[in-house]
Amino acid sequence: MKADWLILKLDLGSRFFARNTHLDREFSAMKVTLKCFAKLSEGDVCDFTGSNQQEISEGETVGSLISRLGFSQEEVKVIFLNGRIVDFDAVLGDGDQVGLAPPQLGF
Repeated sequence: MKADWLILKLDLGSRFFARNTHLDREFSAMKVTLKCFAKLSEGDVCDFTGSNQQEISEGETVGSLISRLGFSQEEVKVIFLNGRIVDFDAVLGDGDQVGLAPPQLGF
């Protein structure tokens, strides 16, 4: 049996609603917590407290998140993903913690 799904993104925060004729379910958008260090924390994008959350798409990489935030890859020297140093091609998941450090920190 083939189910017909209707997915809507409503302007109710970050919630998605999926509906078919047999089942109603609510999906929350995937988010990561973002922390920036030194010069990267000076703007409005993120701060050093780790209180900034960003929505991500399934399969999104750290590099695409950095670009979407308005940073160039040259501005980011070290990327922490859940406490481990990763490259720009690391794939993000729901609930991940991302830290971004500029070259000036001596890394």
